[in-house]
Amino acid sequence: MTDEYKHIWGQGIIDPQNKDLASLKLNTCLKSIKANHAQTEGRVLEVGCGAGRFLRSLRRQLPQLEYHGCDLDETSIRMAKAYQDGIHYRMADAVSLPYEADQFDIVLLFDILEHVEDTDQFLGELQRVAKNGARLHMYVPCEGEPFTLYWLLYKLKIGHDLTKRHAGHVQRFTKKGVQAVVAAHGFEIIQKSYSTYWIGQFIDFVYYLLQDFDLVRGKLLSAHAAKDLQEDHPSLASNLLKALINTAFRISYYESIVFKSGQCAQGLHLTFSNKQR
Repeated sequence: MTDEYKHIWGQGIIDPQNKDLASLKLNTCLKSIKANHAQTEGRVLEVGCGAGRFLRSLRRQLPQLEYHGCDLDETSIRMAKAYQDGIHYRMADAVSLPYEADQFDIVLLFDILEHVEDTDQFLGELQRVAKNGARLHMYVPCEGEPFTLYWLLYKLKIGHDLTKRHAGHVQRFTKKGVQAVVAAHGFEIIQKSYSTYWIGQFIDFVYYLLQDFDLVRGKLLSAHAAKDLQEDHPSLASNLLKALINTAFRISYYESIVFKSGQCAQGLHLTFSNKQR
């Protein structure tokens, strides 16, 4: 792994048998797609695909679909193309997608909506490129949700801007707020589920807090990016840090499996349908 690619999200592939948030997102998405048998064929678009990890992982499970991915970051798209995975990648701004209307049967968004300034224009673009009746699936961290850790930190003005500074989050959604903006565009909400409760939120907070320290930040991002990749000669420190990250993710995963009510959950998995035309 070169320095150029060290901090690019979306490397490697997700094992659906893993016990972490990435596998939970993948399996929730797969369940949503498979629930609609009419959409186990057709074209898939992931907006904000990074280096393509979710698309590659989905393609292993549903190889009959045609996959497309786009991202604003040139390095991410260059790296995605280097995998030569049979997926069509393009650079694109989320509010001006380079696709004709009525192109896609399935549209996917993982950790994207919180990065978008103009959510109305963005959802309008999704509506334009999705076919009538297309299924859309998104995961959104809702950092404005009452009685979550980030909500509390915002109230106390303690580390409330960490995700904005280190991850580019410009929106602080509530779960109801996300559903309201989706419904306002005429999308029909089909299914919703929740993840990332208080332990997961604390792990997330510590992860971003540590990035305030330059020495830790580089090692932490490298270990996170490398945890799904094979290293020829990993160091002891690298192995220990990856083991710590994996353990933290596993704890958060089981917490999300046990607590399903959505109360105090930060993560929203939402499936909706394009019924506009």
